[in-house]
Amino acid sequence: MVKGSRGYREQQADATKDRVAAAARGLFAERGFAGTTITAISEAAGVPAQTIYSAFGNKARILARVTEVWMRETKTRELAEAYFEEQDAGSRLRLFAALNRYQLDAGADILNIYREAARTDPSIAAALTAMMRAREREIAHLLSSVESDLRAGLTAPDALAMTLALCVDAAYATLRDAGWDGARYEQWLGDALVGQLLG
Repeated sequence: MVKGSRGYREQQADATKDRVAAAARGLFAERGFAGTTITAISEAAGVPAQTIYSAFGNKARILARVTEVWMRETKTRELAEAYFEEQDAGSRLRLFAALNRYQLDAGADILNIYREAARTDPSIAAALTAMMRAREREIAHLLSSVESDLRAGLTAPDALAMTLALCVDAAYATLRDAGWDGARYEQWLGDALVGQLLG
């Protein structure tokens, strides 16, 4: 086997985990996290329940895999690195708006699953809190890179609070419910960030 290549069994195991995650995601959204059983996931994925227990152990770890697939498919890390390559502050903020739109287009339902599950599962509540804190740190890092371009009198804490408010998924859901498509939301968010933060 070529050094660095992944074995066939490992690839098959990963494919099975992704299939389970896809089936679970649909059921979590339809029935709720608490209302979805491993048996139901097994039937939907076409994977034996014992295999699922062996691979994941519990539903919380399946939800973690759902999140991993979401981040992988939206190329979150690659896109986050891309906006730091932009020299212009406005362009950085607009690329961030594009990433935010892309993530929500692909995973707004996952955030809803987390919130529903967090009401009854402390481990999910902790995972959601950690996810939101990581997002806040990422945004703070972005804003620190354009701090010298912030409009006069705007403090870094206020810039962070305003960005978090503008990017909240409830705003995305409200505008999508009003008939906006993803491109229009992205344009609005980019305009709002540039206008509010840079002046």
